[in-house]
Amino acid sequence: MRKTLIFTLMALLSVSIYAGKKGREIKPYDGKTQRMGAMVYALPKTQVQIKITAICTVNKPGPFAQYAERYLADEKAIINASKSWTFDCAGVKEVFVPDSSRMYLISGETQQIEFFDGNMLVSSVGSWEKQCPKTRHQKDNKEETVDTLFHTELLGEEALTSTSIPKMAERAAKQIFQLREARMAILSCDVSHQPDGEATKVILERIDREERELTALFIGKKITTRETRCFTVDPSTETHNLIIARMSIIEGIVAADDMIGTPIYVNITPKILTSPTATKKDRKAHKGYFYNVPGSVEIFIRHSDKFSVTRTLDIPQNGYATWLAPSVSNIQFNRNGTIKQTR
Repeated sequence: MRKTLIFTLMALLSVSIYAGKKGREIKPYDGKTQRMGAMVYALPKTQVQIKITAICTVNKPGPFAQYAERYLADEKAIINASKSWTFDCAGVKEVFVPDSSRMYLISGETQQIEFFDGNMLVSSVGSWEKQCPKTRHQKDNKEETVDTLFHTELLGEEALTSTSIPKMAERAAKQIFQLREARMAILSCDVSHQPDGEATKVILERIDREERELTALFIGKKITTRETRCFTVDPSTETHNLIIARMSIIEGIVAADDMIGTPIYVNITPKILTSPTATKKDRKAHKGYFYNVPGSVEIFIRHSDKFSVTRTLDIPQNGYATWLAPSVSNIQFNRNGTIKQTR
């Protein structure tokens, strides 16, 4: 009798301990109720931006432009200053941000939780080996910055003290021909003291640079720069022939209502996925981590008859959110809120 009573008490104690230990619980969060110390995470949604790039070309005549044909026999010198814009390309950029309609409370979690970029978007749950970020190989040839100035200081003190533009132009032309002769002498080894390989390279680079800058005093400079602007679109709303911006040869990328430019059109064709009907048993089931099952969108961009591009993207808000089984405790997420892998 006594043994039976002891076993009964132990059984009741174990049941009470199990009942008091809720374990991990994840449930939707409206952003208003008290969190009571629970952690909040959100699934992402995608902001879609249309990136448009234009090229600006500025033509600057050199100070000796009118003497280019006389001294250099160059008929292609820039005579008049001008500026023009041309359309280059267009593309699509994805930005993942927390979705306020898909926020969840995490309580009783004992596993480590990592987030993307320190925000509310979960990247992993549990212990995973941290992967080193992929390093991009830097190109050996760095993009050169365009020098927009004319370097008359290369002419020397005699030319700079002269007040006669024709004499300065004549002096500049003589220096150009002297540099060309020096280059030819070095390349043909027709010098008294031939420099070694590395010194030859340095000298030739300097000759090329000075000749280029002196020649620019006659033929001018063509300066090319790029400008990119982004315009946000709604990937969940079907749209045809939306004018997202305009391209002007005078002003570059301008607003959609600025009639100075030619239109850049965008078509948006979303594919919406609806969640399957949950059974009564599913609705009552204890839920694990929520994740996205994205829909998609097709984005078509066109400018005149010379450029068009189509992109298809996975869009979380065009789909639905569902959950993993509570037994799945080690999870890695993609940036769009889908499951990368579990174990």
